[in-house]
Amino acid sequence: MTCTLNLPISVCLRNLQKLSISGIKFASDSSTYSKDITLSFPSLKVFEARVCEWSTMENISLQVPLLETFSIAIWNRHSNESCKSAIKVYSRCLTDFSYEGDLEQDIVLCDSSSIRNASIVIVIDEDKKDRIEKLAFQANNLLRHIDEVERLKLLFYKVLGHAKDFFINLPVFGRLTYLQLNEINGEALLQLLHNCPILNTLVLLN
Repeated sequence: MTCTLNLPISVCLRNLQKLSISGIKFASDSSTYSKDITLSFPSLKVFEARVCEWSTMENISLQVPLLETFSIAIWNRHSNESCKSAIKVYSRCLTDFSYEGDLEQDIVLCDSSSIRNASIVIVIDEDKKDRIEKLAFQANNLLRHIDEVERLKLLFYKVLGHAKDFFINLPVFGRLTYLQLNEINGEALLQLLHNCPILNTLVLLN
């Protein structure tokens, strides 16, 4: 069941250790507009969000100093415009990161050097192909946040014809030893492998 939750400017749940949410539309009161909505969870270790709609005008700032696992599936298929708000995650303990979505909303990982395992699944709908350059830029920004990762699953769907665009200006993955890919052409694969100097396992799907 989908429901709407109006967020106050600041929330603090001191003892919460795991948060799993699904089917929630997050909104805010525009009359109390501020730069960020701050959600403070000092004890949180696991954050999971699926099929939620982040429709706030403000950025959402997650203050989660002990967070170890962050997993989010975020889609904006019902909107013809990119979301202007971003979700910012502040954690120095984050080791596992998972993203599934259409890149229409920015995920900003602040101080993400501790991430060792990452899974990124990107699906581009046919009606978004005219914005492929911008979406490729956002994909590269997301990958730069996890350039210290050791194991990476990177899956693209419906973007094979534009694979080269998504692998331009990639960061160097200096610690990456395991990489799993699906839709990628030869030229893009070479660009990616060039930036993975100590890779020892490559898995190609499809």
